[in-house]
Amino acid sequence: MPSTRYFEAVWTLQPGPLHDQQTAANLFVAIGQVRYVEPVRYDLDRRGQWRDYDGRRLIVDVVTQRTQLVTVAEEDSVDEGGALVVISTGKQGEPPQASVRWRDEWPPTHEQIQAWQRAAEEAFDSLRLDTFVLRVADELDDISETGTAIIGASRTAELARRIDTVGAGRRFGRGAEVGRMFAPDDRWPPPDAWLQLWR
Repeated sequence: MPSTRYFEAVWTLQPGPLHDQQTAANLFVAIGQVRYVEPVRYDLDRRGQWRDYDGRRLIVDVVTQRTQLVTVAEEDSVDEGGALVVISTGKQGEPPQASVRWRDEWPPTHEQIQAWQRAAEEAFDSLRLDTFVLRVADELDDISETGTAIIGASRTAELARRIDTVGAGRRFGRGAEVGRMFAPDDRWPPPDAWLQLWR
């Protein structure tokens, strides 16, 4: 019987600040391929000074030297069926990272899982991406710490080796990345060793 759960997709780029518009644009494309987003407003550095969405202005604001965090929201909250995008630009030494959270039907269809896999592979092609993970959880507050990773992939040698060591799930990757996918219909639940990679 279908229900709803919370989803979170996270893209972690290689170290170095996010400072060029093409990379920022590619990042938004990658997000849209996992969860189509209809943004209405955005905020910089969690100041609570929301601006009406303007795609060109948003890209410029993302790559501006002083911007450290960008939050993009749809009209509805995540609990109401909307999506929330957060991008840290890596301007304080941490790797740039983007995430999108939303609520959707569970379990996802086989076609949806395949689309997410293709989106992950394309993100590795278009971005200097280190890791991608797609998680699901019953509660939004728990998703980053205890969510179940449906898809995970990495270009980082150590993590890629550990992904292969787990050995479970469906392997994918068409470049330097190594990934595995767990579909609720045939490879569920993922083993603890897999989940520990994404904690």
